Amino acid sequence: MFSKSGLAIFLSKLSAFTNHNLRLEQYETPSEIAADFLWQIHICDQNIVGKDMVDLGSGTGILGIGALLLGAKQVTFVEIDEDVIELLKKNLQYAQQESGMTFSYQIVNADVSSGIPCGIQTEICICNPPFGTKNKHVDRDFLCVAIKIARFVYSFHKSNTIDYLLEYFSSRGFKTAAMKDYSFGLHQSQKFHEKEMHRIEVSSIRIEKK
Repeated sequence: MFSKSGLAIFLSKLSAFTNHNLRLEQYETPSEIAADFLWQIHICDQNIVGKDMVDLGSGTGILGIGALLLGAKQVTFVEIDEDVIELLKKNLQYAQQESGMTFSYQIVNADVSSGIPCGIQTEICICNPPFGTKNKHVDRDFLCVAIKIARFVYSFHKSNTIDYLLEYFSSRGFKTAAMKDYSFGLHQSQKFHEKEMHRIEVSSIRIEKK
């Protein structure tokens, strides 16, 4: 059984993006933050062990793999980028070998913006979607898909958008809550980035069907 710190250390060893797609707003979820986020879902809400889950816009799989390590019954990874899916497969193989666990999972190559991928339905959806910097409201659109396929949605967003997102979904009959604030350290990924490390304020939220 993993501790929160042990989970963070394990997740830090997973392979990260080799090329960041600017249009898709690809960036890593820091391992310590991913572990803390999952730990809250696991301990506070008891919403990981034995649960069917979807990692929507999974990237290299850090959230979904973390959930499997904490005892999720099954995780569906949904990702648009075929090159990133290859990294995801390597990370899943590595995590199973190093942990000695056998995971139950599937990988779906799909564009979340096109709607519900392959008619998927699940109990829990976790996601770290694009922040909407390049494509306005893509973060909200991710959540709209997520809440259609799951009872509970846990997600990361820029802190300055949280009030809007919570009001948007609350006004539509969902139970919403802010969870925790974080400071993401994003490494230089494009030539035009001036700093090696850029920090951005991010918050996690929960949305639940009533």
